[in-house]
Amino acid sequence: MAANRGPGPSTRRMAQSRLEEGVSLARAGDRAAARAVFREIIHASPYDEDAWLWLAWVADTQDLGLSYLREAQTLLPNSTRIAEAIRWATEEPARVAEAGHSGRTAVRGLTFDARRLAAEASRAARSAQASATRAFEQLKGRMPGISLPNLEMGRIPAVVVPILSSLAIATMIAFVVLGIIYNLRREPQVSQALTLPTPIPNSTPTLTAAQRSHPLWVQMDVAWTREDWDGVIASLERIRQIDPYDAEARTRLAEARYCRALDMMRDEKPGETNLLEAARLELDQAVRLDASIQGLPEARSQLRMYLDGLDAYWLQDWPQALEYLQLVYDLNPDFRDTRVMLGQAYYEVAVELQQEEVWEDARDAFQQAVHLMPDFPEAQSRLALVLDAITPPRRIEIDLSDQTLTVMDNHQAIRRMIVCTGRANAPTLPGRYEGQTKLPRASGRKWDIFMPLWLGIYWAGGSENGIHALPTTRSGTVLWRERLGRPCSYGCIVVATEAQEWLYNWAEVGTVVFIRR
Repeated sequence: MAANRGPGPSTRRMAQSRLEEGVSLARAGDRAAARAVFREIIHASPYDEDAWLWLAWVADTQDLGLSYLREAQTLLPNSTRIAEAIRWATEEPARVAEAGHSGRTAVRGLTFDARRLAAEASRAARSAQASATRAFEQLKGRMPGISLPNLEMGRIPAVVVPILSSLAIATMIAFVVLGIIYNLRREPQVSQALTLPTPIPNSTPTLTAAQRSHPLWVQMDVAWTREDWDGVIASLERIRQIDPYDAEARTRLAEARYCRALDMMRDEKPGETNLLEAARLELDQAVRLDASIQGLPEARSQLRMYLDGLDAYWLQDWPQALEYLQLVYDLNPDFRDTRVMLGQAYYEVAVELQQEEVWEDARDAFQQAVHLMPDFPEAQSRLALVLDAITPPRRIEIDLSDQTLTVMDNHQAIRRMIVCTGRANAPTLPGRYEGQTKLPRASGRKWDIFMPLWLGIYWAGGSENGIHALPTTRSGTVLWRERLGRPCSYGCIVVATEAQEWLYNWAEVGTVVFIRR
């Protein structure tokens, strides 16, 4: 038996997943909204690796992101991606701090070199100025009659240009050195590393949930064709991790668990319960996923009742075992070994009833046992004993409808008599009775009569009713001789005196008497 397979996976599963929505928000800069989406995904599916990685990426601080990664690692201890992300997040700040320390050492060295360079430049400028002064003095010594303002215009450039060039070069060097010193004396700025999600090898970030789960659907279809329910369930569980809201995956998973439970119930040996308990758990999970699958609720209820009946059977609680196993038998007579165990339970209950002389109930229970176990001779022999106890081969049968008494011996009628039974206001009561008293003559004080050849059979209030010959008064008058064949007595069965003499001698205390309408 297998659940309806239904249509295969379709291309309709191309809608954008919640994970992609969160990624889009993160890339758009809306980190708070992205965090809310990723938290929602993790709440629904705590083992979603991608959601944990992205939540760490959009965390407010690097420490908080690291705490998310460590929490994810407790749920996914075998995830190499999460382990790599934790390693990167813990080692990168140390490298940044080390780089900052080395930069400050280099700055201090450069600052020292710049100061020395500035001093050298200052000395060069003063030397250039002194050289220019000496040049003017030498010029005046060579030309004592000429002052600087009266120099010929054609010779000014030749004298002034070298001087101005030296001053300009010195000024430029000073500005460059001062700029270097200013920049190097500033507090070095350490660049903070940008925290990114751990790179995912061979990943395609733009794939939708349907695209990611498509190969799993193919695997699931192949496994379903082979009735490899373990493989089917593994594929569907992974699909539901990708998209927890996939209704088809939920229904197909319920069907697969149902089919696996049926296989377990078929493979289990009679009387063993290991696989049956596992099958019960599978059916419970299937019902939680989708209780509308045809046959699933009935199979679950049937297995639970069978297990309850099996427990009662091993405890020899026969009435309880009979109750549960009868329910299973009514649903499915061929379910495992229900027929045999139910027949055994009926037999054990019947034996107890037989010992208590509850004959009719014992008869019914033995008949059920024989029906369920026709090859069980002990049930058949006990049923015969009960039937003989109920209707012994030697008995008296009284028919109220035609006012007759029949004597049976070895189940054969050996004598029939016309009788008179109780009138309408004092009727003879139908039932199964046994002879309980036997007297040559009984007295009916209430009616002032004698009842010869008395065989008492049951009590009616404070008086005993029985079978007797025609009653007589104290004076010896015989009553009701002409009333035989119709009701006339006060509850007793009245027989003609000659016939009652024979019956009184034939019957014994304990002889069964049936009174029927």
